[in-house]
Amino acid sequence: MSLEALEGAFSEVDNSASSTRPPAKVAKVWQTVRMRVQTERTLALPATKFKRKLGVKRQTFETTLKVLKVREESKNKRGRTPALCLEDQLVLTLSFWREYRTHFHLSEDWVVDESTVRRTIERVENALIKSGQFSLAGRKTLRDDHSLEVVVVDIAESPVERPKKTANLLLG
Repeated sequence: MSLEALEGAFSEVDNSASSTRPPAKVAKVWQTVRMRVQTERTLALPATKFKRKLGVKRQTFETTLKVLKVREESKNKRGRTPALCLEDQLVLTLSFWREYRTHFHLSEDWVVDESTVRRTIERVENALIKSGQFSLAGRKTLRDDHSLEVVVVDIAESPVERPKKTANLLLG
């Protein structure tokens, strides 16, 4: 769905507010459209701002999205449809990893329940782990790898200079 189509949906939702539909239903539709616009704006960012916002390059994002699409196609279609589409789920997870915000704050921004945020993050993490494309080398491999460079940093503590309080200032 294009950004223009989503923004056009805003006016459609605003026009339907005066219809006979319950206000809660209209609010839910409006919030869903707002989330999609937020994701579409993130995806439309230039490469440097995209990496700055989500912490990964666009190519990594696309690869990750393909892994999620493969998982989605392979699972049995039972139960409710997810509250967030795959792009939204991935942006939510990447923003959690990038900013490490609480589930409460993410749920407020994405207009879903905290448990939905937790389940979404777990689902994305499990799909990425299961794919094997995003795993780190094990401890033995890192220990046996002699091409690692060591950087030594001197982090000696130095006392902070603070003015001394005298008795004259305290009693005077």
